[in-house]
Amino acid sequence: MAINDQIANVESSCRAYLDLLRSAPADPRERQLLLATALDHLCAAYNQTSDVEPDSTDVDAPRTDMKQFGGQAASSFPELGFYPQVHPLEGFEQEIGQGWGLDDLTDIASDLAEVLWFLDQRRVNDAIWQFRWGYENHWGHHLHNLRRYLHNLLYWG
Repeated sequence: MAINDQIANVESSCRAYLDLLRSAPADPRERQLLLATALDHLCAAYNQTSDVEPDSTDVDAPRTDMKQFGGQAASSFPELGFYPQVHPLEGFEQEIGQGWGLDDLTDIASDLAEVLWFLDQRRVNDAIWQFRWGYENHWGHHLHNLRRYLHNLLYWG
């Protein structure tokens, strides 16, 4: 896929997620379906980007306001609470941990806002690298845990 198409995919997926976080529909099922779709689009965008090296290693995006994203998450998705979680590689003897839907939403939003900052600065390779690195090392974990939780709420709950 051409680099311009990759950038368009990443940007539109990030913006759609953040827009949904700012103003989700009132109906819980409708907003959960939209969130599941937004998360799926982020996964697809990741899978359609090339592995690149950043243009620089000395430029960091400004830190985002986690309280702002947390407030948006709580307002838009108040039903996404705690859920049981286990690590898939830790074996069967592990204790059950917990995830928190609002924390997942917030962490994903914070990382995606940094990607968009790089795009706004026209630092294309930095943005793609940050997007891919974040998926592989941070927000992707939150996304998949949240996506599984959402699937259960939507279809098994």
